[in-house]
Amino acid sequence: MWLLLPGILILKKLKIFDQERSIPDTMALKRFYMRNIYGKDIDNEIWDNLCNKKFVRHFSPPEPRKHFLRLSHFRKQGYDEESAMKGLEAKDIAQWEDSHYKARYNSEKSVAEDLHKSYSANHWKVIRELFQILGFTGIDDKRILSSNIISETFTQSCKRFIKVLDQSLLLFGFKSRAKVTSDLNSAIRAINAIAGNWCGYTVKINRKKIGPKEKQVWERSYQINRQPYDGLGFEDKGTPELPPYRPKTDNDIQELFDSIGQDK
Repeated sequence: MWLLLPGILILKKLKIFDQERSIPDTMALKRFYMRNIYGKDIDNEIWDNLCNKKFVRHFSPPEPRKHFLRLSHFRKQGYDEESAMKGLEAKDIAQWEDSHYKARYNSEKSVAEDLHKSYSANHWKVIRELFQILGFTGIDDKRILSSNIISETFTQSCKRFIKVLDQSLLLFGFKSRAKVTSDLNSAIRAINAIAGNWCGYTVKINRKKIGPKEKQVWERSYQINRQPYDGLGFEDKGTPELPPYRPKTDNDIQELFDSIGQDK
């Protein structure tokens, strides 16, 4: 028993130290780490005004930080959603070609390191497909879609949804014993679980009553919800601001003109 006493004493001292740590010190430490993620390009004065208790409470947990980094990385790859996907796919190809080259020289360490890198092109492709199956154009679609549009689009895409869902469970490492069903409500729950975990975006269902008072019925509409943190998101005032898509370069503009010529 006496061998455990030193450890017990050390644990007690650490516990007392943690209890004595002031709330301002804890807040300052959180703000330090959050600044490295959310506010690298923000002036000190703006950051101090932004980073209040509400800000820390909503955006210091791991989930929003993870979502912010993924969304930021995605936007840096192109000038819009489509070009960002192409940029990620190009990086994935380059990564695997580099890994293949290193493998020829049996550089196990280098290859192992490359295999752990991921530009997430396949992950974002699946996320976009899941939203597109419901009728949205992608993750940036801000439209509110009617119940009829959602139902019709999903009915036409049922088989595709089951296939993409199977790929999603494997790709994102989810384990599900539930039987895959093709009804709309189950599909939305699955999409929200996968996309919500990856980037925080989910499908929001709005309901309102329409018609005369005697014959009122519920009407549903659907939109992509970007405010998962107790009603806050990265596009709201007083929240971490996602970087914009990068501006078009001369090469991008030339490719655009070339594509227009090919369409004709």
